Amino acid sequence: MNFLSSFYKFVLGLLFLAKFVFTKNYGIVEITSQNYQDMVIDGEKDAWIVAVKGAGKISRAEWQDLEVNLRGLFVRVGIIDPEEDGAFMKKKGFLQKDKKYPVARIFPYGGYKIKAAEQQDVDTLKEAEKIALESLPDETMKVKNMDELQLYVRRAYSAKPLKMPVLLVTEKRVTSPLLRAITLRYSKFFTFGVMRKPSQDILRSFHIEKLPTILVMIATESPDKARITFSSVFYDTKLYGGISYLNLTKFFYSVHNKHWGDHPDAKKYKGKVGLKEFYVEDLKEILAKDEQRDDTLDEKREVEVTYENHKRVCTDSALGLCLIYFLDAKEKKEVKKAMGLFKELQKMPSLEGKPLHYLWVNASCHPEYGEIFGILEDNLPALLFAKPKQRLFKTMHGDLTKERVSDVVSEIFLGRENLSPFSRFNEMLPVECQETATSEETDKKRTKARDKKE
Repeated sequence: MNFLSSFYKFVLGLLFLAKFVFTKNYGIVEITSQNYQDMVIDGEKDAWIVAVKGAGKISRAEWQDLEVNLRGLFVRVGIIDPEEDGAFMKKKGFLQKDKKYPVARIFPYGGYKIKAAEQQDVDTLKEAEKIALESLPDETMKVKNMDELQLYVRRAYSAKPLKMPVLLVTEKRVTSPLLRAITLRYSKFFTFGVMRKPSQDILRSFHIEKLPTILVMIATESPDKARITFSSVFYDTKLYGGISYLNLTKFFYSVHNKHWGDHPDAKKYKGKVGLKEFYVEDLKEILAKDEQRDDTLDEKREVEVTYENHKRVCTDSALGLCLIYFLDAKEKKEVKKAMGLFKELQKMPSLEGKPLHYLWVNASCHPEYGEIFGILEDNLPALLFAKPKQRLFKTMHGDLTKERVSDVVSEIFLGRENLSPFSRFNEMLPVECQETATSEETDKKRTKARDKKE
């Protein structure tokens, strides 16, 4: 646990640094007739989503959120403006027979020949994301049985410098784009294998109770130096959070940092491995701000979560920790109490520099938003601590003092607080929250909105 605490401090330092760094390799790119060929077609192998500005009524903020979620996955996002480059776009076949533009054009991962031959127009944001990610090549090694697994591990540890073998055990037939991307990026330091539909003997040998699971095989020399034994470190969502690019790479780096030197051949290697420097740069770039990104919601100190903005606050791309105060806004003193707590927390030296988002919800109008966390109208007020990237949370009821809250925040950043996983935030219903509305009127509107959605 001491190792994990120091590791979380290390990551927290990078989070703090990333707040003041603008990314060079990520962010929305303005595509024009001048850079279209050089950047999209003839550039790096990364897949491209070239969105058409204004098409499909998809806002720039939505494309920005998608871009942040795709960081690390070899997919770039750009926007081209028909008003500025309409003639060029017509020449390139963007304009469809009905005189409308597609939402985006997808260029698959690969060289210029592949991009030119296999480009595809799509009409939804989800379709754009799906096609771009599916174009990533699968360079993981297929492992079918125990004999092949032993050979796979031996080959990994015979490399110079040795590579730690990663194994995904799954029932699925297709490797996820996430692992495909990490394989492409981190293959210098790890080998990545996939075992599909494992036998019961293998499941028992590794004490695997649930699929899919991902693990790193580590080699350790026996005390008498007569033999090398192998064991496994499993990815634990309670320690690292839900599966994501940042969490998986954090897991791989932490295991490598702690166990790479356990193998006797590692001690003989005199060169520089370089994983730490590579990982730090990767993390800084992914967490860095897009220079053109509109972060007005993040810059405000206290933000009410409403139907209009609830999909843009505390998203998977939000850095740090969200503090969400659930209250009954019909009681104005409750709103004042929440704002007072937030202002007191912002003045505390122990929380200075920590990436915190101060949010509040009118839970009497939007009870659906807190239901997944067990926050209901009859147990207000309540404070939610949410780590959106890791999808972990903790709730607090009772006396919500700055001392209690700051203690929990500090323990979370040190990795010592027990947090529970959650799948996602519930969507808010399009209910008009009026102070004068009676409880009965609000319930009727909420029921109508829920029925309409279903």
